[in-house]
Amino acid sequence: MFVHLLLGGRRSRRLRRHHRSSPSSYFQEKRYERSLWFRANTHKSNMKWYAVDISNQDSSGVDDECKKWNNCVKRGEKNKLKLIPISRKKYFDSTLVCLDSTIYCLGGFCRGRTMYEIHPTNDVRRFKSASPSPRWKNLISGLMNVGRNSPAAVVLGGKLYVMGGNHVKIVPKGTENDTWAEVFDPKTKKWSFLPKPTCCDKPLPSARFLCMALEGLQKILVAVAYLNEAYLYHVSQNKWTKHPLTKHLRVASLVDETNMAVLGSTLYWYDKYNDTCMYAYDLETGKSFSGKIRGFKNPARKIRVDPCEMRTFLFHLTGKCFCLVWGQGPTVHCTKFVVEKSSYLPIKRKASLCASVLSSQAYDLGPNTKFSDVVLMNKRCELPSSSVVVELKEPTESTLKLDLMDVN
Repeated sequence: MFVHLLLGGRRSRRLRRHHRSSPSSYFQEKRYERSLWFRANTHKSNMKWYAVDISNQDSSGVDDECKKWNNCVKRGEKNKLKLIPISRKKYFDSTLVCLDSTIYCLGGFCRGRTMYEIHPTNDVRRFKSASPSPRWKNLISGLMNVGRNSPAAVVLGGKLYVMGGNHVKIVPKGTENDTWAEVFDPKTKKWSFLPKPTCCDKPLPSARFLCMALEGLQKILVAVAYLNEAYLYHVSQNKWTKHPLTKHLRVASLVDETNMAVLGSTLYWYDKYNDTCMYAYDLETGKSFSGKIRGFKNPARKIRVDPCEMRTFLFHLTGKCFCLVWGQGPTVHCTKFVVEKSSYLPIKRKASLCASVLSSQAYDLGPNTKFSDVVLMNKRCELPSSSVVVELKEPTESTLKLDLMDVN
């Protein structure tokens, strides 16, 4: 097993010289059709990035996919991890979002001169995985208009939309009502304020509200439970309309948005507090669905932690396939499953979901490292051939371990 390390400096040059003497350990340039990118913190509060290819688990058919994954396991094939360098500047509560093969790190806060002094930042950092020499870069000309701490961010129509998270005492003149949200065009590298809903006279909260992109409808849904309101942003018309905040949508708005994914006009979410349940709500028909994931154990019980302390992330991969990622300490778990809707019961006004596990994989990010969050890259990217290859220890119980204690 081998892992790609994209490092800079003298240590990387020494590693390259060392591995030139072993041609068999060199891993050539490889394409990642679909990948997960993990962000982790070290005990020194530095950040590390790991990427893993999950495209070998994807297939159009459920039976074909299970067969393909089982064959990989029998042959001893494992996913590969690579380490990506990141600026050592400490940003907390920044938001990650992926557009094509580029990852953006938006906002957050920086500490001031004292430990009690914090400042929301409008910084935007970008990582282009398709670049021959991928690295993190601060977009000096692409700063957000206002500082935002833990904002909600979605991608729609090739643009980034950021909402909430702004703790602004003084806003630019003439934009008092426009700090609700803004949009970024990667082509022009410029941010523009979005109009505020005319029917809303309150700012977005800094946290705990739902913001999801409905790609098929070219709309963005924003639901705020404590305001008892929900809105739809129409991209083509650049305007907001009010949307009914139904009972099920209210429940969805209280769920961490990392636990939610969209397929068509339906919201899917995982309830980490309620054993292994999946829920869904169709915005167009108003139908709700629920059901347990067969073959799946509650992550909180599995790793014996309080669900409140465990971060979970739900992604829609392709077709009916979803991926649930969760982590505790240096270990990251990835479970892939298929979800289908069953018949609708008009009397109970709900239906059930049929969900079953396709595959599971665990990754050890190494000692003194704690999993933070993850983003899905649903676009092909390539690993540069100049990367360093390091041999991994033999995995046990489907867990990949990295020995990176001296590589930092």
